[in-house]
Amino acid sequence: MSFAQFKVIGTGEYFYYENANHALFNSDGDRLNFEFDSEKMSLPTSSLGKSKNPKTIKIVLGHACNYSCGYCVQKDIGNANERAKNANTQVFIQRLKQNINVSGLERVELWGGETLLYWPDIIEIMGQLDRVGLTWYIPTNGTTLMNKHVDFFASLKGKVTIGISHDGPGHVLLRGPEFLHKKIDVLKNLQKAGVQFSFNPVISLYNYDLFALNDFFANFLKENGLAPVNLVFELGRVYDKTLSKNSYSHIIHGEHIQKYSDILKRYLKRHKDELRSTGENKLLRTNLFHFGNGALPYAVTLKQQRPVSFRSNCGVDLDDLISFDINGNVRTCQNTGNGHLQGTVDALEKIQLKGVNLTKDGFCENCSVSRLCKSSCPIDLSFDVFHLNHLIEKAHYTEIQLSAFELMFNSVVELVEENVSIHSRPQAAPVNDFQQSPIAPT
Repeated sequence: MSFAQFKVIGTGEYFYYENANHALFNSDGDRLNFEFDSEKMSLPTSSLGKSKNPKTIKIVLGHACNYSCGYCVQKDIGNANERAKNANTQVFIQRLKQNINVSGLERVELWGGETLLYWPDIIEIMGQLDRVGLTWYIPTNGTTLMNKHVDFFASLKGKVTIGISHDGPGHVLLRGPEFLHKKIDVLKNLQKAGVQFSFNPVISLYNYDLFALNDFFANFLKENGLAPVNLVFELGRVYDKTLSKNSYSHIIHGEHIQKYSDILKRYLKRHKDELRSTGENKLLRTNLFHFGNGALPYAVTLKQQRPVSFRSNCGVDLDDLISFDINGNVRTCQNTGNGHLQGTVDALEKIQLKGVNLTKDGFCENCSVSRLCKSSCPIDLSFDVFHLNHLIEKAHYTEIQLSAFELMFNSVVELVEENVSIHSRPQAAPVNDFQQSPIAPT
């Protein structure tokens, strides 16, 4: 077993985290977790195959987009006008119905390019697969969002969620002309219709001030009479094998990693303070703290002894998550091109994903944040590309982990050392309340 050692600054005591079992120990080797159960904590097995009973499917409608963002892998390869209905759409839907259990679907995601450019296809797919209990997700840059979309979404039986890609104060530099002021009525109508939307900024070299990002969206919502929405941040990464100057120039690297870490630490502390405050919160809810891979849910998994899988964050290695294109091909993920075709919807039983590296050849084995990072993008990129992503992801997830520990121990916590050994014992040490130190004085 490999452990990471942490220090509780408020008490001066040390504790240890062991990522293989997602477990905490005190300096005597006693487990600090409630009701520790090694069977309960056993790791789910990744799969390179695909099931005919998926819970989630992602459908790539095409790659046309009216933007050409440097850090985006979905490049504009066509005109920016709304497309006519694709002749393959109806055939694809029938192939889906013949080859997977569509009644068992819990979530369907529709992707572009700019997804809403494929509106006739969206209407066809949603109209034929929609039912009560299904969640639809549509990412969009927001420029093409109109009231006709809102009206249709409101008529569906399933729940529709929309992620609006917008970079706040960095939007004009990174994406293009500002447009939100033109969409106020549409956004209000979305909220009236009960269609949930979030703003999804990319954390990049030119746009990593999380407070400025929050203030941009919070002020926009408040000034225009809109209810608060979630901020869903995406950490900018490199996804191509060539370290192209476009993607490399946007990833946080060098001295900026520490600057970003300092901002993230303060940002998470502010969220923690607001969580415990009875006053009005100034920060919007975010996946860095409240949900997803955020500090709060991570802390809860430790408190409640919930398993945290080593499976990829994106779900590539889930047999019940499948990415299709409109031609019925299975892709590694929705962001990959024709070099990552894995088979077809008609022969799911033959699929064994190729071109993926789930463990990064053991590089991540002893990392204290591997349960959060999950070895980055599972596509088998060159080590240089992986390592560039690793440097910023390590810093990013370390701050989230420290914030989670600070919630648990009610004190500032710092990482002392990784890959250390201790003599662990099976009995559980006493643990006090969630926001109090569970380490008994020595």
